[in-house]
Amino acid sequence: SFRVAFCPSSQSALPRVSDGQIANARFWWRLVGHCGLARERTAGASSAHRMDRRNSTQSLHPLATGNSSGGVWTGANAYYLWALDAADIEAVLRAMQAARIKVLRIFVVTVISKPPAHYPKDGTTAKTCYDIEHIEVGGFDQTNHSRFEILDKIDYLIYQAFLKDIKLDIALHDRYSLGTILSDGYVSKYHLPTGAADKQDLPGFYNNPKAAVDFDNRLASLLQHVNPYLKKLWGFLGEAIFSVGIENEAQGHLKDAAHGVNPGWWCARARAMKPYVGGGVQISLGGTWDLQSAIDNKENFACADIDIISVHSYGWAGANYTHLIVKLGTIASLVMEANPPQRVIFEEFGQAGPNQTQRGAVLGDWMAAVNSVGIPFMPWQLMKPGN
Repeated sequence: SFRVAFCPSSQSALPRVSDGQIANARFWWRLVGHCGLARERTAGASSAHRMDRRNSTQSLHPLATGNSSGGVWTGANAYYLWALDAADIEAVLRAMQAARIKVLRIFVVTVISKPPAHYPKDGTTAKTCYDIEHIEVGGFDQTNHSRFEILDKIDYLIYQAFLKDIKLDIALHDRYSLGTILSDGYVSKYHLPTGAADKQDLPGFYNNPKAAVDFDNRLASLLQHVNPYLKKLWGFLGEAIFSVGIENEAQGHLKDAAHGVNPGWWCARARAMKPYVGGGVQISLGGTWDLQSAIDNKENFACADIDIISVHSYGWAGANYTHLIVKLGTIASLVMEANPPQRVIFEEFGQAGPNQTQRGAVLGDWMAAVNSVGIPFMPWQLMKPGN
């Protein structure tokens, strides 16, 4: 079987992946099932294997504790896997376990079973389930069971993944719920513009102190939520949660980057999260929408409360990957120079295409490029195997 970035179960050094294995990415693809690729996550080998910055490594998987010998591991995105039927959740997790994939990335986000476009993909058993702030911002009284059904579903997935030695990377909000793909309670409360992401300016959210307080309350509420199976707060559930992302692709694809981008926004949110995170759980950006925006925002590299610089890109599929390698190398250097050192995770990448063979071939090109830099990676995204 193809083993790219597989993390061994022991504390031994993680293996490097050969170009020959990369070239046979189609076998990995077949093993884990269909990937409707489009996003990716990575962690630089040299920084991804450093010890936990909070020195709380007793209960952590080798993936989280790090190893100075280097190596590359892989994860996968399946952002609404928690919304699928239990049998399909089991099928995907077993496929991941068979492939020795160690991290699964999901979102806390509304899922509509009959989407207007591609959100989520057709052909799954996903049932409509709403985000905790789909209608109203705040009000985190969890006795309102119907409003918090999403947390029940995510808790179940966390536990089932834990039983298979798979950790979660949880994006605690999605930027595209701010009036693009979806419109949640923040859109109505702060009168945010709706439409295509590149037609939006969002200073009413990212530069608004009141919105920041509301959003920090959301983050704190989620991090203090108790998983009923493992009897721990999400923020301290290091044996089952690898990282918590502030927001998926925050401030991404804005109409005018000079109007509405707040470079200190991530660090301020991470600082607010820090009292609610420990036990090996890492705080990540949640993903930058491209590599250059990650490089340009030096405030994130200077932020002691951000553990992981998670980056996304879809710009090189089927093209020359030299530019991708150079940018990833630049980001890896920046995280190693940070004090304390951070990690970098190439959290989203992928490829559209008419068939699995074509997508798998291009996926192999992505993997080879990222592997040459020594950065772990996560394709977008796993669906039900065979679907």
